[in-house]
Amino acid sequence: MRVHEAGELEQLAGLQESDNQQQGQQQQQQQQQRFGKGTKSSIKRSKARLAVGISEMQRLQQVMQHPMYKADPIQAITNHLNATMPAAPQPPKQRQGQQGAKKKKKSKGGGGGVADMQS
Repeated sequence: MRVHEAGELEQLAGLQESDNQQQGQQQQQQQQQRFGKGTKSSIKRSKARLAVGISEMQRLQQVMQHPMYKADPIQAITNHLNATMPAAPQPPKQRQGQQGAKKKKKSKGGGGGVADMQS
């Protein structure tokens, strides 16, 4: 009877492995569908990314060959940023007499009570 049970256990283990493989394949298919692998749009995006990467590498090579960059890279980058970036706006200035002071409200009458009404 033990031989029969061992054979059943092996069959169950084999079924479990094949079930795990099927689940793994299903998960891969779901991920591919979710992320668009194999579709025309993903191919277009990857080609566009590749084209941008190539143009950026060429631009970097041009920068590195520039004589000003070769002489002083930090100064070359600083000059480029100063020439291309707009100046930062200046914060509004506070008036000298009103720094942190609050104005007190002035009342129009004396104290405002019954005495003011009788006069």
